[in-house]
Parts: sequence; structure tokens; C-alpha cells
Amino acid sequence: MVSPDGATAVLENGLLRATLRRDAGWGITSLVDTRSGAEVVGPGAVANALVPYADQGGLYRFGSEMKGCEFAPLAGEGAGSPLTVLEQGPLRVRVAAQTIAGGQTFRKEYALVAGEPFLRMLSTGSAAPGTSVMVHFPLAGAVDDLVHGTAYHWDEKRPERAGPLTFEATHDFVVPRFRGRPRAAVFHAGMPAWAVRRDGLLVGALWRNSIRGAQCDYQGAEGTDAHEVTMSYAIRVPTGVTSPRTGAQLREALGFTTSLLAVGAQPAGDLPRRLSLASTQPSAAIVTAAKAGTEDPAALMLRIYQPTNAPLRVSVRTAARQLFPPGGGVVVEGRTALEEPLRETEATALRIDGDGTRFHFVARRALTTMALHGSPVR
Repeated sequence: MVSPDGATAVLENGLLRATLRRDAGWGITSLVDTRSGAEVVGPGAVANALVPYADQGGLYRFGSEMKGCEFAPLAGEGAGSPLTVLEQGPLRVRVAAQTIAGGQTFRKEYALVAGEPFLRMLSTGSAAPGTSVMVHFPLAGAVDDLVHGTAYHWDEKRPERAGPLTFEATHDFVVPRFRGRPRAAVFHAGMPAWAVRRDGLLVGALWRNSIRGAQCDYQGAEGTDAHEVTMSYAIRVPTGVTSPRTGAQLREALGFTTSLLAVGAQPAGDLPRRLSLASTQPSAAIVTAAKAGTEDPAALMLRIYQPTNAPLRVSVRTAARQLFPPGGGVVVEGRTALEEPLRETEATALRIDGDGTRFHFVARRALTTMALHGSPVR
């Protein structure tokens, strides 16, 4: 995995092969999609490169987004420290090292898990006053479209809509594309600002430390942040990346940010050995929340997301028999996002049928809220 001279490291799991180089600040100098043989990183470029920027922006806007303000890259990373192998087993490999950029020290960690088509990364550091630290992913080809998650859906934008770096407010996933084909995908936790240039450079904001006081046409709140923070993200190879209408990239992104964990235990108590509160079909539909009702704590509230931008008939299975008193029925109703009853026309449009254990409805919007509550015992 690590070369004898400690200058390079190769991480491979059958779906991707990543090459890291010490003289490139342990950035990614090659990322091969092994199913297609395609190279993801641009020739001679370095991905996961940490680049400080002189940034005269405020809390809510980068310097490039305000007239007369500066937002310019400074010196990048030099050679990194020797690489430390943290874990090397049949299911996961983890390595870490330190790098320096702009006089600041950063820590990079990589993790590759068996069967995952993406390389996990952790970067730890902070931004010097008046700077932002960005992560660069120079992709192997031009980009004419950027698809990204929003707070509860997805959107697509043209690159460079308002200058060379047009930052988008993103959630969960970012997919740069060219003529409808993905160049790669990035999953992230807590990194809402990403931009892509037409030449394929994908840029994400890791840390910002704005300057107090008015700068250029500065507007908004003041504030600084010199705290050291660990940021988590991953880059995915393009094979298997699908349209956001399928929900697959959201599922993968959520799987990245909330990985499954196994804990050995001795079962005890009254709870069943296994219980699924609710599941949906088709796979494009996702249960994003299952909770007790705010106004009626005895009700089970389900929020179901569907990304298709078209009406979708959804089938839902629930654990209603275990949740509500035996002998009574279970009522299924559509609700507003505030958990209030729908108007009659809206309720009818859902076309709900079935019982509380298994029911169907037509999701005409991205988000539908359903309420399940017990009817009196007969």
C-alpha cells in the first residue's frame, strides 16, 4: 500500500484505485474508476488539495461575491509529513498525515471501505484571519452542469453563472456533469458551499475566518472563527452515479454521513429483536423522518420524500400492529408539514388506500407528511 520510500500510497478496493503522493501534500494524484478504467483527476493535477484564499468577504458572502473585494488563492501545500497507517484490515484501510499551507498546519485522513465506490476524507484545521481554506478537486474534463442536493430536494445549475467561482448552497451531494454524464460525485457533511469551473475544477469551502469591520461593499453580520474543526467528505467515482430523480445519490450520501454500526450485545427487555417502523417502495421514495406527533404524541408521523418531479405512487409498510393497541384499527391520513389536517381536495388527491400495516398513496410533491393513529378498540 505505502511505497518503500514512503513517497506514495495506493488505496484500492476493486471499485476505485487512489494514488496519494507525499510531495503533493498527500493529495490525490490519480483516482481510477476501475470498472470503466476512467481517470477522475485531471492530468498532472492534485485532488483534495488544501488551498488558502485571501478573502475579504463577510459571514454570508465570499470576497468574489462583493464588488471591489478580494478572493484570491495563496500558496498551496508543500510536502507532507510521513504517512501513518491507522488501520489496515480486510474491511477498511485508514491513513493520515500532516501538511502545511499558508503557514497553517492541517491533518488529512483517508479511509477506504470494502465495497464502497467512494474515498472518505477527513481534513482538520482552521483558517488564518482574513482567509478561507478551500479544497480543490480538478476533474479530468470540462463541466457544463452541476447537480446538487438542497435542504429537501435537488437542483441543477450552470457553472460560472456569476463569475469563475459561483458558489452554490448544497446539501448531501454534488455531481459535476458534462453533457449529462457525471465526472464524479462528492458527498459531504456540513460543507454547504461548492463551486465548479467550466474547466472542471470543483472547489469546496472547508474553513472561513472573516475580518471584522467593513470591507469593500461589505454587508451583514461580523464574526471570526479561528477554531480548529474536522470536516468530513468523500469523492465518488462516476460508474453508478444516476440522475437525482432516482434518489440513489441522496441514499448514498446519507449512507456516507450516517454509516451503519454494529454493536455486540445480549438482548433483554420487552422490545422485539427486530422492528422496522416503516419502509417504502419504489426505492426512489425515502422515509426521512419517523416521529411521535407534536400535537398528538400517540400518532406516528412519517415524512416521505420522493425526488422524481412527477406524481409517484408509493407503497408503505409499517409496524402498526406493534405500535397501537390490539383490537382497534389504524387510521392513515395526510397532513401538512405542520402536522395539521389537509384540506379535503388535497387529502383526496393523495388517493390513500390500504390499512395501517400496508397502505398506498400518490406523492405529488417532493415531501408528503402522513399520520398514523389508532382507532377505538371495537
